[in-house]
Amino acid sequence: MRSILVILLLCYNLIVGAQYSNSYVAHEWVVQFDRSINFSKQSTALDIERISANQNIYLVTFDTAVDEKQLVSSIAYLPKALYVFPNLDVEKRSIIPNDPLYNEQWNLEMISLPQLWEETQGGVTPSGEEIVIAVLDDGIDINHEDLRNNIWINKEEIPDDNLDNDGNGYIDDYFGVNIQEGRDEHPILDHGTNVAGIIGAEGDNELGITGINWNCKIMVLSGVTNVAEIIAGFDYVYNMKQKYLDSNGAEGANVVVTNFSAGIRRVFPVDFPGWCSMYNLLGSVGILSVGATANEDFNIDIEGDMPSLCSSEFLIVATNSNINDELVRDVATSAIHVDMASPGDRIRSLDINNEYGIISGTSASTPHIAGAVALMYSVECEAILDQIANNPAAAALTIKEALMSGVDKSTTYFNTVSGGRLNVYNALLELQPICGLANVGALEVRSVESKNNSGTSLDLVVEYVTDKLSDHEIFISNALGQLIYKQAFNPSVFEERVVRLDNLSLPTGIYFISISNGERVASKSHFVISI
Repeated sequence: MRSILVILLLCYNLIVGAQYSNSYVAHEWVVQFDRSINFSKQSTALDIERISANQNIYLVTFDTAVDEKQLVSSIAYLPKALYVFPNLDVEKRSIIPNDPLYNEQWNLEMISLPQLWEETQGGVTPSGEEIVIAVLDDGIDINHEDLRNNIWINKEEIPDDNLDNDGNGYIDDYFGVNIQEGRDEHPILDHGTNVAGIIGAEGDNELGITGINWNCKIMVLSGVTNVAEIIAGFDYVYNMKQKYLDSNGAEGANVVVTNFSAGIRRVFPVDFPGWCSMYNLLGSVGILSVGATANEDFNIDIEGDMPSLCSSEFLIVATNSNINDELVRDVATSAIHVDMASPGDRIRSLDINNEYGIISGTSASTPHIAGAVALMYSVECEAILDQIANNPAAAALTIKEALMSGVDKSTTYFNTVSGGRLNVYNALLELQPICGLANVGALEVRSVESKNNSGTSLDLVVEYVTDKLSDHEIFISNALGQLIYKQAFNPSVFEERVVRLDNLSLPTGIYFISISNGERVASKSHFVISI
């Protein structure tokens, strides 16, 4: 033990006066010794602390930063030193868009979007089908710089030829349809633009904000200001989805959710049966609908509200939460009919004429949920893909149940059906029973298996556990602590936690496997290769 300490001190004395290279320079280094070595703090010049009794790993701290290459070459003379590496600080990693106003979008982190963005940013299903969100509103600025690339186009229609090319009863509905005018000339109004921005402002494009879906297609149905126009708008959506199903995706639109951020206070479904029945009709072809409850504190079960009181299982009714994760004061609630809360108080979004503004109310809460529905359809899950293909109504209800079960529960939301506020990442985890979620837990290397290939190379299979979906790296080091191989990889939430490294050319020896997820490093003590 004394000889090892002497050599470490000698290493320290040799290095402190050296010229540093471009390699790591650090005060702290991690060293693993053979299990026969056991020592404690012995010097004022360096501090030695055992950080893993199981693997006999020590943290060695110098008073002055030392150079990596010289430290490694010096410590390699220790016959019992297995490896050494700098004790670097880690950086937190998650998928964050580069949009300049993202730091004002507190609402997106509150519902755990960065964690889900590590898995998907939306746009298409795993089978490559375009995901469409239908937004019914009074008007939308479809040419906004941060939205125009995410506007749905009716590819069966020829723009501006004054004909109904696809035979759906509307002339020139190329960019959706203005229900009042019967064509795609949309009023440029702020409310619908605000709503559409929350759902699908283009993400990671160095402009303005990001939507819940970075890439998606928003079907615009403008000119919706009364009950008849609501029904006509929903009818358009249903017909386009039915055409999509009948043509195996060649025509129509793969609409998975509608958003309607409006309603009528103090009325009941019995007065508007045609309105409520549209939700079941849409659901029959696999479309969920999200509606807004009233922005007034009253008991809707007693006094009435539309569409909040519609009883369709394909409808999700939203109420409003704020930056403190509390229900806002002036909002209607019902433990029977209002399903969940989502952020809706002072939400940064798009405004008309390439501007950016603020929207508050359940009008802003609703598109958070509609956007979440669309995003869930882009998650890699074979079971849901099968449902989409064979029973789209069941797929819609599976997504709804995941969203309802995945809320962050709080007493402030007691007067809702779910008892909580939207959390999209939790909703993803709720799909585990049907999607086969891989092991989730603190980063750990579980096992390493090797297989020789005709004596010249080998394959490695590394089993691990992680709770992150961001970039990971796997490292192989030799007994001297020298890095000899590394590879980046990205776990998927529903894939097995295994890294396969094929046809590696490694000589006989002892090696160490490490995996980093950006926040911590996990190591397997060692494995032996004999070729």
